[in-house]
Amino acid sequence: MPFKRIKSHIDEALQTYPSIKIVILTGGECFLLGKDLERVIEYIREKGRLSRVVTNAYWAKDYDSAVKKLSTLKTAGLTEFNISTGDNHQQFVPFQYVANAIEVALFLNISPVVIAIEAHPNSKFTRANIEQIDKFKESIENKKITIIEGAWMNFVNNADNIPDNKICTNVISGRCEYLFHGITINPYSQMLACCGLTVEYNPYLKLGDLTRNTLADLHEKQFEDLFKLWLYVDGPKHIYECIQKKKKSALEKFPHKCAYCMEIIKNEENISILKTCIKKELPSILSRINLLKAL
Repeated sequence: MPFKRIKSHIDEALQTYPSIKIVILTGGECFLLGKDLERVIEYIREKGRLSRVVTNAYWAKDYDSAVKKLSTLKTAGLTEFNISTGDNHQQFVPFQYVANAIEVALFLNISPVVIAIEAHPNSKFTRANIEQIDKFKESIENKKITIIEGAWMNFVNNADNIPDNKICTNVISGRCEYLFHGITINPYSQMLACCGLTVEYNPYLKLGDLTRNTLADLHEKQFEDLFKLWLYVDGPKHIYECIQKKKKSALEKFPHKCAYCMEIIKNEENISILKTCIKKELPSILSRINLLKAL
């Protein structure tokens, strides 16, 4: 996305919803923006907002390269730094690059530094690999480094099943808190309902084109969509189970909330059953939406 369009989307979002506190640049890989990344972060600072980048650190091949890149962004106004790694990432980006980026971020006092690690039953690289690195131990203890583990999903066959005894330990029940809390825009100026793992594969979560619609219209229309309201109060796992029970089909387990969301919309039969289920659940959905709004 060109810089002028990024700037335009930021302006519209902040004018429409002044309560926005932070602008997050993710991807894909946001460092592929090159010099525009620095310009965007500088613009976010001028607007009085915090900024966060999410990266795989492909650019931190050595300490000096990491210093050059991150010091420029720090000067521009970068306030938060997230980095992703794990078995699959490390097929392309060695962990040493990640370690270089973490070390430099700490040196430049960019805080917090959040490390997101792929989590699946057969993970070879885990949080323990980072916790055992002497130069990071103190920063982990002082909460300057936060390590999180997220379920790793196979997108080749959408949400692949994994055996019950190998299910990831991530919490997959409960309501979907990704919805309604942020403005998510992809590189094609499409506004998305959330930043969930499967959002680009789910047509029901694509809200529309910002070159043809206003941001306010696309955001507000979500609250007329009963499917999204139901996702917000009960979550995709609950909805999936309602559909499967109606079909008298087996209940399968998936590694992440977003996988259940994808499973719901995979075929038209599910959509027609979903409409029937919503009619029954409607009073409960609306009463709890009003309660959540009040809180």
